[in-house]
Amino acid sequence: MHKPLEFHWKCVKRLLLYLSGTKDQGLLFQKSPSLPITGFADSDWAADRTDMRSTTGYCVYLGKNLVSWMAKKQHTVSRSSTEAEFRSLAATVSEITWIQPLLTELHAKHTEPPLIWCDNLGVVLLTTNPVVSSVLCRA
Repeated sequence: MHKPLEFHWKCVKRLLLYLSGTKDQGLLFQKSPSLPITGFADSDWAADRTDMRSTTGYCVYLGKNLVSWMAKKQHTVSRSSTEAEFRSLAATVSEITWIQPLLTELHAKHTEPPLIWCDNLGVVLLTTNPVVSSVLCRA
C-alpha cells in the first residue's frame, strides 16, 4: 500500500497490540479427510421498522469448522422476503467464491462443490430455474 494514512497506521497498531495480547490463544480445527464447504444463508425481511431494511446473515463451514460469518444490514430496501433472502444468498456465494481460491493456494483439498442452505422456497426456485417469472420476486 503506498501512501498509508494516519488511520491505516492506527489500524495496524491496534491489530499488532491485539495479536501480542492474545498470542497464547488459538483456534482449534477438527481434522477431516475432506473439506467440504458448506454455507448457510438467511435474512429477515424488513425487521427494522425505522428504515425497513433487511439484515443479511451467513456462516461458512470448512468441514466441521466455522471459518467465516457475517451479519449486516442490507444497503437497500427489499420488496419481498424472496428478494431479501436472495441478497443474503448472493453475499454467501461471494464469500465462498473468495474462500475457494484461498484453499487452492493453501493446497487444501476441496473436491466437492460447495453446498449452500437457504430456507426460502422462492430463492430455491430462482436459483434452480432462472427463467422463473419475475412475479415471484414480488410475492
